[in-house]
Amino acid sequence: MRLASLLIQVGAAGDSPIAEKQIEFHTAVARILRGRVGLTRVGFPSSIAVNHHQAVYETNILPRHLLDRLECSRNTNSQPLDLCLLDFCTTPFFVLREPLLLSLATGIVESYEKDLCREFVLLLPKMPGKSCAFRRKLNHLKDLLPNKEYSARLISNDGLMVSYLSTGAEDGDVGTEYAVQMALAYGDCRTRIEKKCVRRLGHFRFFSSKDRTTKCRRFSYHLHDCGLELSQFFQQWWETSNCRAQAILYDLKNSDLLREVVIAHATRSDITAERIVDVLQKETLARAVQQAGPALLVLDAIDTGDTLRACLKTRFSDVSVQGRDDGASD
Repeated sequence: MRLASLLIQVGAAGDSPIAEKQIEFHTAVARILRGRVGLTRVGFPSSIAVNHHQAVYETNILPRHLLDRLECSRNTNSQPLDLCLLDFCTTPFFVLREPLLLSLATGIVESYEKDLCREFVLLLPKMPGKSCAFRRKLNHLKDLLPNKEYSARLISNDGLMVSYLSTGAEDGDVGTEYAVQMALAYGDCRTRIEKKCVRRLGHFRFFSSKDRTTKCRRFSYHLHDCGLELSQFFQQWWETSNCRAQAILYDLKNSDLLREVVIAHATRSDITAERIVDVLQKETLARAVQQAGPALLVLDAIDTGDTLRACLKTRFSDVSVQGRDDGASD
């Protein structure tokens, strides 16, 4: 099987060579999809960088690059490529504007018309919605490519897969092996969170529980577009710490992203998730949480446990507060 892979970085300053670990990741993805078949790599020597201006106003740049490189690979052999893998894993999903993806779909159609490749696999940071123009165009490949066999697969970072085949569309997943191989290429969830964490300089107010005054901090942290990594990290912590909580109480006024992760985890685990302020103010809710069993309290950040212990004891007479510092407080 002849394989070509291409790393596409939207917003990058310029093209850069593909690292060996990324090449191994692409090979592993091909084997996950095709099994243990013999692979012959057809080299795309570098990644493609698409700056933000091009992503908005020059969307034809991506299919042009793609077709040029497919033509070059075909020149060395009259047979079309068996598999072309396009890697967008490291591009934030909000940067992948729909016009850019739509132009890529046009390039895929043109490559089939020129008989340049038999199958395309797109590795995306997140699965686009079913109603977006990009996926609607892929749904109409049968009309755009009559009497031709085609295969276009979309795989998101969380392992979901949607396949558009000449025999019909299919939904599925690529299993846990994909997550393992992706962690080897791009780092585990904690490493990817650290890469996305931005330290912002400025003046940020915070409350000091030691002398009960408001103070100023010269920096703060900002996390963006890392919901998947936070979800994986929280699930990983839950399993490795053997958490037996039957309810999650949270006070996450400053972190909408973490609040969504906590609520989603509680929904998947079929346990209760409530705001701590609601539990402290509503007798019936507090009683229900007590009857559920042990509870996990999730906060943005705390300096000491004294204020927390005093607050909880106003409602729960038998509360036991245990502190841990395992890096999860970031």
